[in-house]
Amino acid sequence: NMEIVTIVHEGKLTHQDSMGNTGAISKGEVQYMSAGTGVTHAEVNQEKEPIHLYQIWIMPDEQNQTPQYAQKDFSNLPKNTLVPVASGQANSEQDLNGAIPIRTNSTIYKANIESGGTVRYTLGHDRGLFIYLQSGQVEINGVEFSKEDQARIMDETDIVIKGLETAELVAIDVPMKLPI
Repeated sequence: NMEIVTIVHEGKLTHQDSMGNTGAISKGEVQYMSAGTGVTHAEVNQEKEPIHLYQIWIMPDEQNQTPQYAQKDFSNLPKNTLVPVASGQANSEQDLNGAIPIRTNSTIYKANIESGGTVRYTLGHDRGLFIYLQSGQVEINGVEFSKEDQARIMDETDIVIKGLETAELVAIDVPMKLPI
């Protein structure tokens, strides 16, 4: 019962699972696997080069669904744009065309930001935005972040990301649960 999204930044990851999916996930590609009612899988770096990846696990909106699998190449991203690579926010006002559908009220984005470039994002009410800076340096709402830093943004609406140098990042828009 997990939505699992793997984003490969460097190297190649070999994947095999009990649904019959086998193959490699290379730099720029995004893989989605919904564990649902259960799946066994193995992921191995069979190459000589090191691998760097993000594997994001998010709770699904509904439990015990049939497992699913998808993979897509996002290596040719436009500059200075948050590009949705996986999303379950079908009713969102944001452009989610091309994103891998996932079963949770969340969206995972990738972005390549040029030095001097700016990305603006509007965060909905009761939502959080997690940003993982893969490379480069950016300023997020006036705070500087460098390679491998992360930002956890809550209680903000307007997010402005400025490239202080060429940067690559992953951002995740998720619902924030309110205390009872």
